[in-house]
Amino acid sequence: MPLIKTRLFFFCALLVIALPLWCFSQPSDSVDLWLDYSCFASGQDSLTTLEIYYGFDRRELNVDQSDTSKQIDLNLEVRTSTDSLLDTLNWAVSYTPSPADSAAIGQFLSDLVSIWIKPGEYRLVLRCQDKATLRSGRTEVKVKVSEFSGDALGVSSLQLALQISESGQKNRFTKHSKLVVPNPTTVYGSLNPMLYFYCEVYNLAPAAVDSSYQIAYEVLDSSGALFKEYGRSLKTKPGNSAVIATGLNIASLPLGRYQLRISVTDPASGQSAQAKKTFFVYREEEIRASAQAVPEPANEDQAARIREIISYLTTPDQLKLYDGLTLEGKQNFLKDFWQKKDPDPLTAVNEYKQDVYRRFAFAIASFSTGRIKPNQGWKSDRGRVYIIYGPPDRIIPHAYATATKPWDKWEYYNVQGGVFFVFEDQNGYGDYVLVHSTAKGEKYDPKWNQFMEQDILAPIE
Repeated sequence: MPLIKTRLFFFCALLVIALPLWCFSQPSDSVDLWLDYSCFASGQDSLTTLEIYYGFDRRELNVDQSDTSKQIDLNLEVRTSTDSLLDTLNWAVSYTPSPADSAAIGQFLSDLVSIWIKPGEYRLVLRCQDKATLRSGRTEVKVKVSEFSGDALGVSSLQLALQISESGQKNRFTKHSKLVVPNPTTVYGSLNPMLYFYCEVYNLAPAAVDSSYQIAYEVLDSSGALFKEYGRSLKTKPGNSAVIATGLNIASLPLGRYQLRISVTDPASGQSAQAKKTFFVYREEEIRASAQAVPEPANEDQAARIREIISYLTTPDQLKLYDGLTLEGKQNFLKDFWQKKDPDPLTAVNEYKQDVYRRFAFAIASFSTGRIKPNQGWKSDRGRVYIIYGPPDRIIPHAYATATKPWDKWEYYNVQGGVFFVFEDQNGYGDYVLVHSTAKGEKYDPKWNQFMEQDILAPIE
């Protein structure tokens, strides 16, 4: 049998973390779910331990603020690369509704399930339903399960964590006396500036030859280029295998997407191995401050700046009209423009205007990468799509594969009945270009769609 169920536990870990707004952008009647995974040697012939990490925000569950425990049902499907159902896991977990006074900081429930499985390509589909409200959620991830047999130096997957500490207890969060609380969001920010991670090293040469091994810690940017080195460390071999469980301070990293790369070298054998994992840096206060820094146009320079912000949200004829107006005329144009789009004119705040300013600030902070000039991320394809359509409901990053360049797939569930956008890093510098979309009026390339379906099962690292 290709799949063996092993430890299936639940333990609610109440965590306070900073999450990006696009994590909370699914329809209001659904529950946002996060899903991630790592692979480790199992000690079983021909099988790999696949740890599956999931989590959800407790604020999104039952609105009842009582202390009464509530229940959420979960279902995990394990499917093959040809989409055949391999196995199903069902379980229920209990939670206590989030206190009303804690809603502002966010409270995250994180857990994992662990299975033994043969190396290969699979698709994991996770569903949940809140028994009290019947609200449900769904997410999925395509994975490549690695093999850890043989005698060559090897490194497991990198598990990103929100907390790592010494522990004498034994539960599914504990590995080799380390308490490792998973971070299925892979997002770090102001409230969690330490990028904690865990991995295992296999097949170190005997210590009698050389008793130490070397570890290098690096962060790569979205194009795969080296962004920051965190130094090297020399460790004493505890045996033929070892554990790396530590953290890096990412407080100085700008907003954006990165890869953590861990390289291990064994001087005794001369062999090296490495592992990489994508993570995101997001700080809501930086986006908010940037959005609030956009002034009302008191001069032509400021009017030109706001023209950039609305350029994707109006017609060419309207922009031509705007360009021909005096400063006072532009002020009146903008006043009318924002008023017409105000979702609730009875309030003092124009929520639409606020949201657009935030999108513009996010595009500048997140997409001014590669060959795109600083502060020009709003001009990129990803910036344009983000400003027009808002945060995607789901982002599927795709790293380098044998036959493809890196690409991202953005999914929107409530735009035109459900659409997606595919951006490809065509030159290797992190300049992601829109190559295909199912949205009306956007670039459509069915050949790309077919090619993507063929290669979509490459590992997301």
